[in-house]
Amino acid sequence: MNRSFWLAGLAGAAILFVYSAISWMVLPWNEGTLKPFPNEASVSETMSHVMDAGMYIYPGPESSEGGTMPTKGPRVFAAVRPDPPPPMGPAMGIGFLIDLVSALTAAWLLVQTSGLTYWRKVCFVAALGFLGAIFIQASAWNWFGYTGHFTLVQILDTTLSFGLAGLVMARIIKAG
Repeated sequence: MNRSFWLAGLAGAAILFVYSAISWMVLPWNEGTLKPFPNEASVSETMSHVMDAGMYIYPGPESSEGGTMPTKGPRVFAAVRPDPPPPMGPAMGIGFLIDLVSALTAAWLLVQTSGLTYWRKVCFVAALGFLGAIFIQASAWNWFGYTGHFTLVQILDTTLSFGLAGLVMARIIKAG
């Protein structure tokens, strides 16, 4: 791959990373998308019996009575790690690597296009973000009970972040 591919991928990753931080720490739309459990001490006590990190669901398949899922709530889908949260530095490093792989993939796809104007390239990259967000977030809404508010915010946020990355990536990867 040529220099513009790598530069576009790196620039796109930087924009995805910085925008994500701004979105979660400064912009108001993520407020209220994640709620604390009432009586966290009780939840913590219950979760302290979980010894293995993993994805947990209640009611689970073994909770069914006579082959049918329970008709009463609650439903819970949770990522549980029995260890304390990791330090922010390594988590941010891994987050940037995820953004880099995503941006390099978008840059590679952008290089494959031909004859697109600058704005069509920007829309192309934004559409990649939209596609990924719809596939993942709407599926989680459907199957695991993600709230509509959380789902919508994540889809819009991902589409916007890829659109912003596309503004720079389309400039670096010249119209072909």
